[in-house]
Amino acid sequence: MNQRHLNKGFTLAEVLITLLIIGVIASIVIPGLIADSQQAEQKAAFKKTCSTLNSAAKRVASDNGGSLAGLFTTSDTMRNAFLPFLSCIKTCNLGSGNGICHPLETSYKTYYGTPFPIVSTWDAFKGRSVAVLNDGTILGFLIVDGNCTSSRLADNNECGHIQVDINGFKGPNVAGKDFFEFHLARQGYVVPLGSSKDLYKDSYSKAYGFDKALDYLSN
Repeated sequence: MNQRHLNKGFTLAEVLITLLIIGVIASIVIPGLIADSQQAEQKAAFKKTCSTLNSAAKRVASDNGGSLAGLFTTSDTMRNAFLPFLSCIKTCNLGSGNGICHPLETSYKTYYGTPFPIVSTWDAFKGRSVAVLNDGTILGFLIVDGNCTSSRLADNNECGHIQVDINGFKGPNVAGKDFFEFHLARQGYVVPLGSSKDLYKDSYSKAYGFDKALDYLSN
């Protein structure tokens, strides 16, 4: 009895079509996976920074009788009060950090993709006293009211602002993604722009996308 041996294989056309299908699927799936991974990293870094700032602010206030009122006279002294409670590797005094302690001010964008407006002394680290942490996080301190009675917070207890770039010079330098801002309260805690106590939430915070920080905190 004769036994037939059939050797069947893929044709070149079939192989190319299969590779093409795999390539199309990869082009759809992989960017989404990368974006999800980046967002997860940014979310974790943001939450870590919140914890770091709240812990440092609480300790600064504790060393001052439970209040930050009267402790700062300039943005530099505001930053310096935090330094003992931060793992800082580099500092730049008021207005001297552009391209040195932080990315160029003009490299920052709003959440909506437009250039971040550099129209005042506090935008995109401009006019800030800067500290760079050992994990690459950049903090920009700005005093608003040394007596900590500014009405920018609902409880009339704001001392100043702290801008944060959670991944330093890596980018994308976008508000609400890796670039955020906090109010510093008299009692020694921080409040992200866009929160219920933020009186800027319907103007400055939402206009630039800083309110997206709440998505990181709620998920």
